[in-house]
Amino acid sequence: MNTVIALELKGQPDITDPPVFVTEYDQFTDSIRVIASSNREKVEIRYAFGTTDPGSASPLYSGPFTLKEPARVGIRCFRDGKPVSATVWREFRKVIPVPALPERMPGHPSLPGLRYRYYEGEWDSLPDFNALKPVRSGIQTDFGFSKRSQDERFAFVYEALVNIPETGVYTFFTASDDGSGLWIDGTQVVNNDGLHGMQEKQGDVALEKGHHRLRVEFFERTGSDLLTVSVRSATMPKKELPAQWMYIPD
Repeated sequence: MNTVIALELKGQPDITDPPVFVTEYDQFTDSIRVIASSNREKVEIRYAFGTTDPGSASPLYSGPFTLKEPARVGIRCFRDGKPVSATVWREFRKVIPVPALPERMPGHPSLPGLRYRYYEGEWDSLPDFNALKPVRSGIQTDFGFSKRSQDERFAFVYEALVNIPETGVYTFFTASDDGSGLWIDGTQVVNNDGLHGMQEKQGDVALEKGHHRLRVEFFERTGSDLLTVSVRSATMPKKELPAQWMYIPD
């Protein structure tokens, strides 16, 4: 015989949304400030390292704290000493920045600007430009299309030395219609390829202060065309890649 026991619960369970990490990056080169927040009132946030959920005896979050070594951090909301949310975890990784180019390399930049190569053709994605012959090439000051001969079915490759002002993690963006891609020192950071309307993609890379090789590819099939390249870091808001950062490579 099975016995059924009915329980009467009074009031509403005390459950709230978990806190969030405000810190944008999860990788760093030297140190990183961990910032947490909750949109709930009368709660406190406690945090823990490793794999065990924060408990009532865990450190109380009273403001941003700094990590100098990699760590897995969990944050959780408490009210009156009791947990009232799930735990949110974030892995913070310490990374080695990509080394800058030698200061006295041959052809060290002295002139601002970038090199371009202009192509004509019809593609559904970025082609292998090394296998194609450009219609023309030269030097210009931005990622514009002023050197094109037609409004559709064209492509550009832009190359420059970009002078990174301080060692750290940088986010690069390309917003394009149609496809685009961005490489730093030969490694792809942003993949925004394919036929599409205006869309933006991004990627992170840790860079040492100094000059790095930048390559941006773009193609347009038909319709609207647009390309913008932007950058952001933990100490710098997002903005279009400054012209004064770019120099003509050898």
